[in-house]
Amino acid sequence: MAAKQNLKEELENFYEEKVPVLLRRPADAPIGSSHTVTVNGKNYQIMYGEEVMVPRKVKLVIDEKEENERKTELRIAEMAGNVQNLDGE
Repeated sequence: MAAKQNLKEELENFYEEKVPVLLRRPADAPIGSSHTVTVNGKNYQIMYGEEVMVPRKVKLVIDEKEENERKTELRIAEMAGNVQNLDGE
């Protein structure tokens, strides 16, 4: 039982550890704007272009969001290429 509790505490400490994050400002976002990340009902407001320290769990959510956006862009580009091929162009 104690080992299970220690593992739980270690995981909580891991996800709560502060790590640096830097978000690039999207072209359509005004200078000085920020991005809000919500994890388990708690909001984290992160300024674009400034390195800030956030809990690791927030960084993991941001990393997953960026990876999903990259995959989506690649899939859209791939689909656009298929449409052009079907049109004979």
